Amino acid sequence: MKFVIAPDSFKGCMTAKTAADAIREGLSRVFPDAEYVMVPMADGGEGTVQSLIDATGGVLRQTRVLDPLQRETVAAYGLLGNTDGVGNADGVGNADGVGNTDGVGDTDGADDVANIADAANIADTDGADDAETPTVSSVPVSSLSSTTSVLSPVSLAPESTAITASQVYATAPIVPAFPTAASSPVLATPAAAVASVPVPFPSSAAAVTPIAPTAETETETMASEASPSARHPIAVIEMAAASGIQFVDDTTKNPLVTTTYGTGQLIRAALDDGARTIILGVGGSATNDGGAGMAEALGARFLDATGNPIPRGGGFLDRLASIDVSGMDPRLADTTVLIACDVTNPLIGPNGASAVFGPQKGATPEMVERLDANLTNYAAVIARDLGIDVAHVPGAGGAGGLGAGLLAFTNAAMRSGVEIVAQTVRLTERAADADYCITGEGGIDFQTQYGKTPMGVARAVRRGNPQIGVIALAGYVGEGIDQLYDLGIDAVFGIVPGAQSLAQALADGPANLSRTAENVGRLIRLSRSR
Repeated sequence: MKFVIAPDSFKGCMTAKTAADAIREGLSRVFPDAEYVMVPMADGGEGTVQSLIDATGGVLRQTRVLDPLQRETVAAYGLLGNTDGVGNADGVGNADGVGNTDGVGDTDGADDVANIADAANIADTDGADDAETPTVSSVPVSSLSSTTSVLSPVSLAPESTAITASQVYATAPIVPAFPTAASSPVLATPAAAVASVPVPFPSSAAAVTPIAPTAETETETMASEASPSARHPIAVIEMAAASGIQFVDDTTKNPLVTTTYGTGQLIRAALDDGARTIILGVGGSATNDGGAGMAEALGARFLDATGNPIPRGGGFLDRLASIDVSGMDPRLADTTVLIACDVTNPLIGPNGASAVFGPQKGATPEMVERLDANLTNYAAVIARDLGIDVAHVPGAGGAGGLGAGLLAFTNAAMRSGVEIVAQTVRLTERAADADYCITGEGGIDFQTQYGKTPMGVARAVRRGNPQIGVIALAGYVGEGIDQLYDLGIDAVFGIVPGAQSLAQALADGPANLSRTAENVGRLIRLSRSR
C-alpha cells in the first residue's frame, strides 16, 4: 500500500513537515510496511519557503534587508533542491543535489556558497548610498530576529498620524473584481496576467474569492516556466519575510510610509544566487506602495515633476510624475516570477488594495481614500511610461499592490499558490500509483474549496490518479465541508478530542494528529478486509 502525505502547516501549532511526520507516525502503527511519500505543502502564504525546502532538499538563505519602516533586519528565502526526484520517500533531499548553486551537495543540507559582497548599495530615500552593502549567508534560521536597527528616520506626512488600537484590524470583505469596459483603460492587460486567470471567477460575491485552480494545461505551462538547471536554481520568497505585518505594531502601523523595498532586495539576492525562476508568495504585508519599493530596489527610479526621487511609501505616490527603468537589473529580462496569490482584488477601486486591505494595516478612512488616489496615479504613470495596464488586473491588489508592481516591472504571472507548490514538488506524478493521499491544515470549512491547500492537493493527485482516496485532517472543522465531497475530498476528520482550550489543543497538536491518522488507518484496514 502506498500513502502520499501532503499536509500544509497547522498555523501556530506545527510546520507542514512536522504535520507530515505525525501523520506518518500514526499510519505506521497500522501499516508498518506501507510506502510513504512525504510532501510537505503550502499555498503560497506563510510556510511556503520552509515547505518547499523540506520537500526538495533545498537550502535556506539569509540576507540583510530593509523592513517596511526602512530598518535593517535579516530575512530568509529558499533555493530549491532536487525538483525532478523531489527528495526521497521520507521527504529528505538527496545528498548529491542539496540546492547549492555550484552543484556540490552537502549531506547536512548546508550551503557552501560564500557570502556575496557585491550586491548593490541600499539606497535611502534621499538617494544617498548607505555605508554597508547587504550580504547573503546560510547562517542557521534560528538566528533570525525581528529586532531591527534604524538606518534612517522616517518622516511622516502631516496627515500621517499614529494609528490607535481601535483603528487596527478593521475588517472588509474580499470580493471579486472584474475589469469592465467602463472602468478599464484602453491599454492591453499584461498577457501573463490574462493567462493567469484560467477559469471564470464566481459571479457572486463571497467572503473570500481566491484565484481559481489552474487547469491541467496550465500546470504543463508552469512546468516549463519553472524548469530549473544546475546553474539556475528555483528560488522561493515570501514577501512577508521582508515586508510583513509582523514588523509593525499598533503604534507604528502606517501604510502611507511602509515600503516593499526589502522584498526587492530579496529578489536581488536570489538573482545573485543564480535563480532565474522565482516563486514569490504575496500576503501578510504591512505595505500599500504598489510594489514601487520592490521595483526601486531592483533599479527603477520614481521621479517627481522636478526629476527628483520621491520618498518611499504609498503616501507619496501622488508626487509621482515619471518612471525611469533604464537602470533595472538586466538579469530580470530572462527571469520568470511566479506570483503565488490567492485573491482576485484589483489594484484600485472599492475592491482594491487600499479599500479592502488598508484598514488591516492601520489605514483610517481618510488614509484609504488618499492611498487609493495615489495608487490610481501610480497606475496611470505606469500605463503612460511602460504601456502596461495594471489597475484592474485580478490579483494586482494583493500585498498592497505588490502584484501590480511585479506585473509591471518583472516577467511575472499570477498563479494559484497551491498549484505552484504542487507543480514544483511534482505532486501529481508522485501520487500516480498511490492508494491514498492524506492532507490537512489548521482549519477546514467551505472556504477550503477556494485555493486552500487541501483542495489543491486533492485536485493535483486526482489529475493523474482519479481513483485515489483523499482524506483531510484539521484542527478545526467548520461549516460547509459537505461542499468539498463533490470536489475531490472523500472525508474530513477533526483531530481535537473533545473540549480543549486553544493552548492545550496547540500543545497537543502533533499527538492529536498522529492519533487521528492512526484511526483513519484502522478504518482503511477495516474497509479493505471486507
